[in-house]
Amino acid sequence: MDSLQKAYNKNRQDTTLASIYYFKSVYVFLTTNVDSGVMYARKALDLSRKIHYKLGEVQALSSIATYQNISGDLPGSLKTTFQALPEAIQIKEMHVVASCYNTRGLTYSTMHEFPKALDNYYAAYHIVEKYHYTDITVTMLNNLARAYLDMNKLDSASYFAKKAYDFALEKKSMKNFGYLIRNFGIIEFKKGNNEAAISYYRKSMNDSTSKNDHYLFSEDYRRIAEAYQKLNKPDSCIFYARTALEHAKLDRNPDQVQRTTTLLTNEYKAVNDYKNAFYYQEVTQKAKDSLFSQQKTLQVQNLVFNEQQRLQEAHAKEIAYQTKVRFYALLGVLGVFILIAAILLFANGQRKKANSILKQQNDQIEAQRKDLEKTVTDLKNTQRQLIQSEKMASLGELTAGIAHEIQNPLNLVLYRYRLTLLE
Repeated sequence: MDSLQKAYNKNRQDTTLASIYYFKSVYVFLTTNVDSGVMYARKALDLSRKIHYKLGEVQALSSIATYQNISGDLPGSLKTTFQALPEAIQIKEMHVVASCYNTRGLTYSTMHEFPKALDNYYAAYHIVEKYHYTDITVTMLNNLARAYLDMNKLDSASYFAKKAYDFALEKKSMKNFGYLIRNFGIIEFKKGNNEAAISYYRKSMNDSTSKNDHYLFSEDYRRIAEAYQKLNKPDSCIFYARTALEHAKLDRNPDQVQRTTTLLTNEYKAVNDYKNAFYYQEVTQKAKDSLFSQQKTLQVQNLVFNEQQRLQEAHAKEIAYQTKVRFYALLGVLGVFILIAAILLFANGQRKKANSILKQQNDQIEAQRKDLEKTVTDLKNTQRQLIQSEKMASLGELTAGIAHEIQNPLNLVLYRYRLTLLE
């Protein structure tokens, strides 16, 4: 907050001011002053919409949804998360996406639809793990533990309670440390260890970083009262339950009010104080009506139905888009195959044409070779004939000269020598 305030004092940018409003609503007043928290969340929303600051708008919507959940406006909380969630996904503001899933989980938890609450908590936790949002990891782990506690699955609850506790110690995240300690108390209470549970609840209140955390105190005091009820100590039970009720009223939390007044009604009946029992029963009924009136139940059902319908339509559009993409991709592949086939056909035609020309050339070369061989043969025959003719001419010349040279012995010798050479 100090850094944001200094930045705003320096640059006077409206986006910084919107962030200041948002962080005040989430980190300053969330557990201490509901009215101030809602006021700053709405100021952040109005300013963000005025300056078209989409990030600030979805952040403010997520904060408003949280306050609507706290004040018991369950239809309003669901409606706001249904509005903020797709917008946050569109701008890839995953911190807000996780926050919306978490708030939706809290709403379903208040409605006692614990499997739905668990699904939303897991959706939030997977985002927190993926993007390493250490600032809200403890919250996600704590809420997973609480969902399993609500479903009486103590092994899973113990796992996530310890994981949240260890993570907070490792990161020195002590802001909501009391909430983590309380989980161990609830586990002991469900196991029947009431004294151990009370010890954890007291430690939870002592380890709270804020003495004005009315939500934490209202729940811890109520759970102490429940433990004393099990221990058959009505005076202590009533004392702590009434203390819890005061904090629940300050927190403006009808869910905590109806849980606490239900406990007081039952305890006053047990001690035969029917006047107080009747009074708290009426308070319980009013709180339940504010949460679960027929009108609100119908609103929730309509909202859930409309959201499911929107998701189905979005899914159908996505399928249609993917089908269209696949169709055009198939057309593209088919076009490529047709092009390749055309190229192959053209290449095959060219190959056949080249082969035909090559055959013609080979035939011509073969004919020329045969002609050349015939010419060579004819030349050889002519050569032999010329040689034979030359021999016969030489022999004629020698025979003609015999007559006048036979008388001379030397000529005779020369004649015989030449005749030998001729042979």
